[in-house]
Amino acid sequence: MTEPSKPTSMPGREDEAGEPYLSTPEAALVDRLLSAGDSAGRPVDLGPQPDDESLRSIHAALTALSHLPEPVPPPGLAWRTLAIIRRRILGRQDSRENRVSSRISWPHWRVLWTPRWANIAALLLVTGVVMALITVGLIHSRQSAEQIACTDNLRQLAGAFGAYAAGNAGRLPELAPPQDGDWLPRGLTGSLPRSADAHSNLANLALLVDGPARYTTWRHFICPACPTVAASQRPLSWRQFGYSYLDQLARHHHHWNGRGQVVVLADRNPLFYAQGNLSAQMNSLNHGERGQNLLYDDGHVDWATSPEVGLAHDDIWTVGHPPLLHFTGLEEPSSRRDILVVP
Repeated sequence: MTEPSKPTSMPGREDEAGEPYLSTPEAALVDRLLSAGDSAGRPVDLGPQPDDESLRSIHAALTALSHLPEPVPPPGLAWRTLAIIRRRILGRQDSRENRVSSRISWPHWRVLWTPRWANIAALLLVTGVVMALITVGLIHSRQSAEQIACTDNLRQLAGAFGAYAAGNAGRLPELAPPQDGDWLPRGLTGSLPRSADAHSNLANLALLVDGPARYTTWRHFICPACPTVAASQRPLSWRQFGYSYLDQLARHHHHWNGRGQVVVLADRNPLFYAQGNLSAQMNSLNHGERGQNLLYDDGHVDWATSPEVGLAHDDIWTVGHPPLLHFTGLEEPSSRRDILVVP
């Protein structure tokens, strides 16, 4: 039995693969009719009908289509189409919000900035700035409060110095000098031998507290800016003292004479308390190296941002040229105008 031949004249047939096809004359007719219909106006003249039955059916169908009115797209079609494309590209689910998207490509995540998130970010930024300003203000307020409390301490001690001087011919508190002539505290002399009566320069201030008159208390010798030292009713060690005292082993003694030129008591000398690199120009550590409070021999208290406040604008922390940074306890000022405050 022979296989039927493939038809070549009737449209709508299928080839061996099941795909529809047109014959060569049919394809030529379709091309001619479509070319004739590609004009600005409608309907158009598609020419006389062909003789062939299959070609006439194609001619009739395309002629009918050419007389249909021009289709009018629905309103908003372009906008909706772009919205769908945008939603699919950005992965958005809500098409009702007009959002501004900024994508940051990382391997596993992306950041989508919306007006809501932008407002939250701006609020957090403003909050951070305000908190930083508040923190700085609180720090400055605390520092100012500590500086004022330290000033009040020194003013209280000024009254004690004045009262002591009034009963001791204007002299400043001074114990009998130790036999070794060393004013350093025992804790700073290491293994060096010391005499039995050895004491620090600060020990002279015990006459204001433990003497018969009791001019003041130990707590006034604690600077409020030294957080590691608590108020005490007992004698303080040299590390607990918040201040350094005018050297009383110097050959040139000063008195409480009311001239207001000699520093009697100052915030702690940093050369004995600082760690690391030392400098004769550094300020006391009591107030974060911002400066130091100074009690003068007339009772007034002054704030200085430099240690060069001696009679000749010399450095009250040290002596010598170049200035000494390490001491043995035997160093003394070279003249009466050289002021030295030590522990």
